[in-house]
Amino acid sequence: MRETDRGMITAAQVIEIGVSCNISLEAMAHEIERRRALKMQSQIAGADDEQTFELWRPIFQELFGFTPDFSLIKLPQAQGNLVLPILMPKELVDSKNRFMERIFGVCKELFPSWKYANNLDKSITHNDRTPQNGSYAVRVGNHLEATDGDEILKELSANAIRQKNIATITLPERKMLEIYTFKTTGNHLDKRDWTLCSGSRDSDGNVPGAHWYGVRFGVPWCYPQSVSGLLRSRVVVS
Repeated sequence: MRETDRGMITAAQVIEIGVSCNISLEAMAHEIERRRALKMQSQIAGADDEQTFELWRPIFQELFGFTPDFSLIKLPQAQGNLVLPILMPKELVDSKNRFMERIFGVCKELFPSWKYANNLDKSITHNDRTPQNGSYAVRVGNHLEATDGDEILKELSANAIRQKNIATITLPERKMLEIYTFKTTGNHLDKRDWTLCSGSRDSDGNVPGAHWYGVRFGVPWCYPQSVSGLLRSRVVVS
């Protein structure tokens, strides 16, 4: 929905989303946006391998300036709600073995963005998976808010997730998911909560996160033992 359309809610739209007319116009507009984005995500999630590559192709070509060798990317099978693909080609990595600032730079070009560290390539010292080791892909759940899915992770800290050996999203994957969601649906993830990027650690052992805060995309951090009802990681299958 365009910003100029936010004040124009039709009766048909109210019927379409099935919400009470007693809620505010702003809340109604947000709900319409959310449901449309989820519908589009569901259609994307049902794409076959070739269709998925074609959805990602313009993202890499237009935003990153390269065309990946898709033959090197094996898409994992969807498992339950783990259907949305995130592609991490090796071409993201530059000649100095860096890629995290590059991805954040694209975020910043697309929408206002903030990060807690000056240089993510230096600050983030561990990712469970990385294109530095070759091209790969993962799938994540089809939900905009981290706390709307992956109940297995509810109120689990990054430490607890690691102890349970659950595969979860990294910060680079989460940034790529933000870009993908924005380019394919026009929406943003985690407008009311944080994704805990428990597949990554910084040099202090802390854990990065990601959310949409007001009018900008943010990359904050928390302690590895942190637990909150507004903080949840995302399960991945690879």
